[in-house]
Amino acid sequence: MEVDELSTSSRASTSSLPPAKKSILKKPGAKSTPKGNAVYDEENVRATYHPADKDYGHMKIDEPKTPYHDPENPVTSDMLNEDDLMSRLNDGKLPKVMQDPDSDDDLTPAELEKKNKFKSLRANHYNMKEAMARARQMMEEDDDEEEDED
Repeated sequence: MEVDELSTSSRASTSSLPPAKKSILKKPGAKSTPKGNAVYDEENVRATYHPADKDYGHMKIDEPKTPYHDPENPVTSDMLNEDDLMSRLNDGKLPKVMQDPDSDDDLTPAELEKKNKFKSLRANHYNMKEAMARARQMMEEDDDEEEDED
């Protein structure tokens, strides 16, 4: 009888406990199904985000290759001597590097007049000191006129 008493007492103690909570784990053998019935369409994604005719910014730069000088065949140049340099400088024609880019020697009279007109207009445009002085003078004149009217 002791066994019956233990089993009855254990039953009585379990009934006083709250019921067990439902497990959050999936039951073995249960398959998960999407709730929104979403379908992953690879072809649509490929057509939308990877079109065949689109070049994703891969630039093709056409530029000359880096110069390579073969050590077996070095590049040589003739040395300049003093006499050659002096003869070139005495010819009266300066090398392009030493020429003044604003030289008026080779301009026609019409081109020279046009260039001088442009220079004067540019100088007047960028002469801010005079423009500010004129603006102050005009503002003072306006203030004087307003004071005279009052």
